[in-house]
Amino acid sequence: DDAGRSYRMRPNVRSIWLAQRNLPEPNTGQFKEWASPGGPQSRPYAITADGDGRLWFSETGAEKKLIGFDPKTEKFFANITVSHNIRHMMFDPKSGTMWFGTDANTIGRVGTRQIAQ
Repeated sequence: DDAGRSYRMRPNVRSIWLAQRNLPEPNTGQFKEWASPGGPQSRPYAITADGDGRLWFSETGAEKKLIGFDPKTEKFFANITVSHNIRHMMFDPKSGTMWFGTDANTIGRVGTRQIAQ
C-alpha cells in the first residue's frame, strides 16, 4: 500500500531514485538496487540529490543515519549519525547545504561540499 508515502523526482533527470521502491530504468526496462549500509533493518526513507548528483537518504531503523551515495561510482561515501528519524530533506544549491526535518520536531543541516567522495 503506497498511501501516505511521498516520492520525489527531479525534472530532466533520466533516472528515478526511490528509497523504498524500485522502478525500472526508463531506457532499458531494467533496475538495479544497492543494499543500504545499515543492513536489512535500516528502513530507508527520505531521499534527495545534491548539486553534484549524489544521493542522500535516511535510515530510520534502530540507528538513525544520513547516508550519501554516488551513482557515478556506485559507492556510499557518507554515514552520519543523526538524533531522530529524518522524514523530509531538501538541498539548497546556493549554499551547498542539505536541510532535513525529523519526526521529533527538529530540523538539521549538513554542508555537503565538505563531505568528500
